[in-house]
Amino acid sequence: MWSYLLMSSFVRTLLIASVVVLYASKATTPMCGCMDQANVLMDFYHSSNPAGWTHSDGWGSTNCSIPWYGVTCDGASIIKIDLSSNNVAGTLPLSWSSLIHIVGLYLNDNPTLSGSLPPEWSSMSQLTTLYIFLTNVSGILPSAWSNMTQLQHLNVCWTNISGTLPSSFSNMTRMVYLQLNSNPLLSGTLPPEWSSMSNVVTMNLYENNLSGTLPSSWSNMTNVMYLQLQSNPILGGSLPSAWSSMSSVVTMNILATNVSGTLPASWSKMTKLSHLQLCNNPLLSGTLPTT
Repeated sequence: MWSYLLMSSFVRTLLIASVVVLYASKATTPMCGCMDQANVLMDFYHSSNPAGWTHSDGWGSTNCSIPWYGVTCDGASIIKIDLSSNNVAGTLPLSWSSLIHIVGLYLNDNPTLSGSLPPEWSSMSQLTTLYIFLTNVSGILPSAWSNMTQLQHLNVCWTNISGTLPSSFSNMTRMVYLQLNSNPLLSGTLPPEWSSMSNVVTMNLYENNLSGTLPSSWSNMTNVMYLQLQSNPILGGSLPSAWSSMSSVVTMNILATNVSGTLPASWSKMTKLSHLQLCNNPLLSGTLPTT
């Protein structure tokens, strides 16, 4: 267990470090063409403790040739906002639902950013990347976000979100990296409907309070490489033999859950599997498959 805790701490440290490196320099562009959307940005700015922002270069300028820190403008549209690791406070602005051409939104690593996840953001139909991890946001995952059908990267881990995993997220068929781990108030079952996420590569749902069983239908996730469900103490049921069709899986972690039964012999077909964690599951029994 100690080795697992150390590894979990190491993974978190590595993630934070990589984010710091990745976003240490944020590309910005002149605001010419996007100034008609400036009021939407400034409403949030004034309500988010702007004096405490680490960087706020250009914000509020009426000279459109001056870039606003973290804002990327393309033609007449704001297509990216990156305020990660910027000591941003306040709540997630409902008004940003008007930014219908935005592709990337990065608000992660702002510990005092709070409030609920706005269902209205479902109008951001072009969004491909949404990062809100390491914040203090709360409330449920809005089922309306299923309208974000272009979304490929969703990271809302290490927050205070609650409720359940929306089955409607099955509409997010372009999803590649889904990270909703380390939210102890997040409960409910694993939606069988998520089997439609056939492009997903990383599915991180560990350290939550999930229950129910492992859906056999997830065998359709044939591109998944990293499936991490560990540390959900009441997640039970048997290990689905159908998951043997997850032919791309490299890491599967189901330790410290309530799964039971035996290890399916069919899993021998997972020829790329190099890390399988099943420890701390006292209800697992039987013999190890010979194949």
